[in-house]
Amino acid sequence: MTNWDETLLPTSRGIFKIFIKGVGDPVCVTHNYSEINETGDYFTDSFTKTHKVYLVN
Repeated sequence: MTNWDETLLPTSRGIFKIFIKGVGDPVCVTHNYSEINETGDYFTDSFTKTHKVYLVN
């Protein structure tokens, strides 16, 4: 399993961590304050073979 790319997105509401992985059409998933790290999670990882996933934490 390959790792997720991670970037920080500063906004007026705080700093969001964005994890990116995959190829294909984009899809955005919000992680809703759950724990996430460079390996992602089972739910979002299932989309990365067919979509470029943007996971917002």
